[in-house]
Amino acid sequence: MKLLLLFSTALCITIDPIVSQPAPQLSWSVIPQEFADNYGSACLDGSPPGIYSLIQDPTKFIVFLEGGGWSFGLTINATLEDAATRGSQWAGSSKYNSGTMDVGGLLSTNSSVNPYFYNHSMIFFHYCDGTSFSSNATNPIPVPADIQKRVSDRAAYELQHFPDTTLFRTVNTPSQLYFRGRANLLAVFNFLKQNTTMGTATDIIISGGSAGGTAALLALDIITPIFPNSKVMGAPDAGFFLDAYNIAQQIMWYRTSFQVADTGVWNSTGSGSVNQRCLQAYPNETWKCFLPQYYAAMIQTPFIILNSAYDMWQILNDLELGCVPTTNGQGVFVYGSCDSAQLEIFQAYRLAQLQAVAPALSIPSNGAFIDSCFVHETNVDYCSNQPVPNCIGWNTFNVTISNPNGPTMTLNMDQTMVSWYKNTLSNWDTIVEERQKLMDTVIDPAIAAGNDVNEAVLEHYRNTAGYDLTKNNNIPISRISGTSVQVVDPVEFPNNPTCPFPTPTATPAARY
Repeated sequence: MKLLLLFSTALCITIDPIVSQPAPQLSWSVIPQEFADNYGSACLDGSPPGIYSLIQDPTKFIVFLEGGGWSFGLTINATLEDAATRGSQWAGSSKYNSGTMDVGGLLSTNSSVNPYFYNHSMIFFHYCDGTSFSSNATNPIPVPADIQKRVSDRAAYELQHFPDTTLFRTVNTPSQLYFRGRANLLAVFNFLKQNTTMGTATDIIISGGSAGGTAALLALDIITPIFPNSKVMGAPDAGFFLDAYNIAQQIMWYRTSFQVADTGVWNSTGSGSVNQRCLQAYPNETWKCFLPQYYAAMIQTPFIILNSAYDMWQILNDLELGCVPTTNGQGVFVYGSCDSAQLEIFQAYRLAQLQAVAPALSIPSNGAFIDSCFVHETNVDYCSNQPVPNCIGWNTFNVTISNPNGPTMTLNMDQTMVSWYKNTLSNWDTIVEERQKLMDTVIDPAIAAGNDVNEAVLEHYRNTAGYDLTKNNNIPISRISGTSVQVVDPVEFPNNPTCPFPTPTATPAARY
């Protein structure tokens, strides 16, 4: 209701009572077909790509690349079947999105949740190509009739029996598929440059989660030249997937799947749609250019790594360890609790993860927040309703580190990201100069000589004051000094009391 105030002059003024207004959300839109066609841009089903967006501060933008795994497999047919399944639903199309979206975390417009970035302009880039925005197949690829039938039959069954969990799937399986991830990336960023103030923005953060986090790492040095007058930096979340051995299938699953999908369908490396220095460093092993442990140190654009040392998705689905590390011995969902032998593998994975990020984190201007929680995406919460610890943690759990330049500090991801972002902006010219020098004097000469780039970078920074990578098996030590803001959880799971533990079932679940 209105409050009516009466003054002696008979002037009447109405004042609205103070009411807490809901935070604004991001609104859906599709790139105009003509603009998409100019770039050869298309989702798997042929529809143009789309975004959720909210333009606020005209000078500061955050672009988040949505994740959702990959359309790949151990055979070309497995790759096409996954892609055809995606193409019949929201994951491979722009036809099924609409309305508004609250992404949360780094893209939350609520100042109490996201006190530093809440008023930035925000773009949530819908993932509809299944290739981490990297594929570049010139012609659409036909879907074999038997695959079309299997996908349609499965969709029809799910629509009948599971109407609430179909993810907007139809029974209209595409007869051909468009692998145009890189064209989608270029089309959307150029559209934003021409039709919003992003073209004159001072600061641009390229983030993303899971496969979208990998996409950010793959594309940073491709996106940066589009905005030559902006300070572009990366914030990939849960995108540091390892070249790990799959225990259940007894195969280097990622390596093999990327090889098959890329050479047979995607044409990502063949068209130069990944990091160029990586392609030069590994001309006969281009599959390495999908796995950040091999190329992250070659990225010239500054970035912060947001990742768990115990990435839930990788351990459950890529390693297929077959268990969940619960604290009471009970199982979770289809998984049993880990036994002592499995826990040894679980801890070995942490060491492998920390060693994999060591070369990139030896570069002082790269940041990090690496926790010890059994989680996957953590800088957003739009998918936090899943029955696993996913899309949680932006400011939920903390890491306590010893600060060599001051007292012990306790930080969460939000605080770490803000500190790194501020330091990077305030030291921008120095950082750009130092990273160019690193490319010119260390990385490019190592590539030209056929030497291991990661080893060259580690050796270059081995004697950096306060950051001795010869210790702890080359595991990075947390540091906050100068332009460096790197937080690495020193404790092993489950010793961080703020971690969200998996919810155990009433009785142990059978191993699958």
